[in-house]
Amino acid sequence: MAQEQSWGTLPPHRKARFPIFFGMAAVIVFFGTVLFSIALIFLNHIFLPCYLPYEARPGRISLVFLVLSCPAYGFLTVAYILTRVGII
Repeated sequence: MAQEQSWGTLPPHRKARFPIFFGMAAVIVFFGTVLFSIALIFLNHIFLPCYLPYEARPGRISLVFLVLSCPAYGFLTVAYILTRVGII
């Protein structure tokens, strides 16, 4: 019966592949977060308010924080990519 290998027992030539995969996954998550934040702005503050009662509509403070978070996540995405490439 073959023993399962954990991260610590993997041979070095197999460990080299994992950081590349994790780096790509992180970039996908960053881009997804930016796109999700933009979609949330459009959904909550442009499309849905006309269908919601006044009490259920999102407030301006949530719009401010969403608008601030989109460029912040975008900056983190670019910084992460530049760090992984080795420019920063």
